[in-house]
Amino acid sequence: MERVNQEIEAYLSIYCTSHPEEWIDALATLEFTHNNRRHADRQKTPFELMFGDTLIAIPFHLKTPNSQLSRIR
Repeated sequence: MERVNQEIEAYLSIYCTSHPEEWIDALATLEFTHNNRRHADRQKTPFELMFGDTLIAIPFHLKTPNSQLSRIR
């Protein structure tokens, strides 16, 4: 737990250097980042342990195959 607190403190201090009044807005991103990375004591991320998979931070857009586009037009 001590290591977790140190990491969270480091994230917040880095963010607060340039955004001291808006640190609360960074908490969701901080939580996601913390839960989506492997830690020294585990081989899997907390998300992998809880959900069985790593979550994607930025969703990607799947292109529609050309065959479907021709039917739309």
